[in-house]
Amino acid sequence: MAQLRIDLAAPGQGDLTDLYAWLLEDARTGSMELAAEGADDGSLGLIDTLLAGISTVAGVAALYYTALAFLDNRRMEQPEQPAPELVFTAPDGARLVVANAPKELQEQLIAQFTEHLLASGRDQPGE
Repeated sequence: MAQLRIDLAAPGQGDLTDLYAWLLEDARTGSMELAAEGADDGSLGLIDTLLAGISTVAGVAALYYTALAFLDNRRMEQPEQPAPELVFTAPDGARLVVANAPKELQEQLIAQFTEHLLASGRDQPGE
């Protein structure tokens, strides 16, 4: 199983507390291994990084599409606020940005990222 980081693309976009709650409540990701990390600046419990244990393309796809639904919902509820940009990062630094794009492109990017994520996990000692 590979550890995937979920971060905000730019500082100052808020925190990931609402996304964490969204992921825990969604049927596609609610049973996923999720962990939250707070900011190191004493931010009183705000979340700046999420971690997800991923072992399949379906897991990455579920996480991606649930995060995309969260962003779409945020845009509708708060149209005056810029929506945060989310980035998934593999342990070796490979990144996947969560964004609206043609479905075929999203599926291709998810599959490529997952293949890389799982391959890099197998290359680690003890795997």
